[in-house]
Formats: sequence, structure tokens, C-alpha cells
Amino acid sequence: MSYLNDGTAIGSVFLDKCVACSALVNSDCFLLSASCVGDGSIEWRVVTGNDESLSVLINELKKKGCEVELINVGRIIRKDILTTRQENIIKTAFEKGYYNYPKGIKTKKLSELYNISPSTLSEILKRGERKIMFEHFR
Repeated sequence: MSYLNDGTAIGSVFLDKCVACSALVNSDCFLLSASCVGDGSIEWRVVTGNDESLSVLINELKKKGCEVELINVGRIIRKDILTTRQENIIKTAFEKGYYNYPKGIKTKKLSELYNISPSTLSEILKRGERKIMFEHFR
């Protein structure tokens, strides 16, 4: 296990013969998060590419003796958060170290790459960053 600079950890956990985990692995569902609910139950947030996979997962869990309650189902509507221009500029800024401390590239130099003024570049970055932050924290 390794610890990050802010004290958080990243690691892997191996569960031997976990029936719920094997049901998940054998489905077309992907685990987004798992959280313990008061009484020791686990709430999974899963995503899948088709309607049938969730039913298959639930049925498989029930066959293995798990009590399952479907809390809600929603559709993921893929919408681009950023415009193509915002995405390109923010990606370049990230790759060139604009978000590093100290900066790997300054606003003026980055704006020259796109043949725009530094103020226009700043506006594009700020609007894109706001969209990213909104999506993350909403």
C-alpha cells in the first residue's frame, strides 16, 4: 500500500471467494463505488452498457443467497462537458505544465500556441475549468 502526499492511500484488496464480487465480475456491470450502510449492508453504485446486465447481476446475487434491493436506475446521458476548443486548450495547458507549481508554461506562451490573446486564453481556461468543477462538485 502506498500513501499519497495528502495522507490518503491507494491500494488493492483481495477477497477470497466473495460470492457478491464473483457475481459482479461475471456481469457486464462495473463498480463505481461501494459504501457501508449502517447495519453492515453494502450499497453498490454500478454502471453498465445495457439494460439486461443489471438484471443479470441482481439475479446472480439472489441465486448466491444475497438479499438485494434495487434502489434506483437511471440513464447516463453522455454530454460533452467542454467545447472542443476548451478541451484542446485545457489539455495542452495540462500537458505543458500550466497547472504545475511552478508553472511549466505561462499564459502568454500558451496563448501564442493558439494565436490568441492572453486574456482570451484566460477566459477560455476559466470557463472550461468552471464547467469541470461544476461537474465534479454538483
